Amino acid sequence: MSSQILLLISDKGTSNILTNLLKTEGYKVTATGDVKNGLDLIGTEKFDLMLASANEMWDPDFSAIKLARVKQPNMRIMAITEAGAGQISAKLTQLGVQSTIGKPLKVDKLLAAVQKSVDFGDMPVAESVNLNLQLETVYPYDNIVSESASMKAVCDMIGRVAATDVSVMISGERGTGKGAIAETIHAHSRRKEGTLVMVDCSSADVERRLFGAGGTTNALNEANRNTLYLRDVGALPIAAQEKLFLILRDHRIPVAGFDAGVPLDARILSSCDSNIEQQIAKGVFKSELYKLLRVILIHVPALRERRQDIMPLVRRVLRKNVGKGGSMPVLTTDVVELLGKYSWPGNIAEIEDIAAHALKLAKKGVISKESLPPEILK
Repeated sequence: MSSQILLLISDKGTSNILTNLLKTEGYKVTATGDVKNGLDLIGTEKFDLMLASANEMWDPDFSAIKLARVKQPNMRIMAITEAGAGQISAKLTQLGVQSTIGKPLKVDKLLAAVQKSVDFGDMPVAESVNLNLQLETVYPYDNIVSESASMKAVCDMIGRVAATDVSVMISGERGTGKGAIAETIHAHSRRKEGTLVMVDCSSADVERRLFGAGGTTNALNEANRNTLYLRDVGALPIAAQEKLFLILRDHRIPVAGFDAGVPLDARILSSCDSNIEQQIAKGVFKSELYKLLRVILIHVPALRERRQDIMPLVRRVLRKNVGKGGSMPVLTTDVVELLGKYSWPGNIAEIEDIAAHALKLAKKGVISKESLPPEILK
């Protein structure tokens, strides 16, 4: 049964964000910003936790907290204090408040505290102050975590180029999320109502997929008036590179029986790993095609270079795995430390694998060191 939470928050914006956040985590939430209404709810409905603003101007004598202690002695109370209001913590403790959280609120710390209060009693949980997930933070793109400065710069670049038709090359190690960036660019482009046509350039039948053979529809035709995404373009065979270069240069798709071919109107996105310039130097990738594809370059840093994104990504992957209505697991403090220190050679793709592994071995909703694979524990 989902825990019942009463939000008695003075600020409407904060209340709305917390309501959506806690509902996403699977809690049942009743929210009000009116003290009198809050008093009525405390007197008539049963709650497992009350999350209340400790704002003396809004509720001068903390009447809601006092009533809650009398009417619902088993309900836990968490108070949100204003910045610089640390002096009232002792008073709140005397009133029976079990925990206080100061503004600015940090999402993972707050959720861990809620889980500790209503799901796990006094069991130790991860309350890392290094996650830097401010409550006010709203990522500009839903499928891209951008806590770090480097990923914020990536998102800024996406915002600059998405609405144009310029060709964009996305570089980075395998598993860094280059495909998600290509999808985001397309989703915010003027072609967003059309199709993102993806071609895996490392596949054995890439030439057939790109150019067609034996009457098959080719990706270039599919991408006309849409977006073409060339995944792992550095793996494209040299003969295919030469053919593709001529098509993209001339904006024409060859058609048997038509000397001029068919006009091509497609937005071109591509991705590659970080050594494509070495391939050019060795003569295995055409510099002319590279220049055509790389009008704008977006480099995606590896996870070890943007550690601020690690725990938000872990949380996002766990949420995806447990489902929208599922109960999120608690990560013990030593697990948070291990995950934050790990080098993540497989990047986001490795987070997905390790999260699935940890969930299978979690006990009573808690991910401990015993839930992690050996490589994390080294």
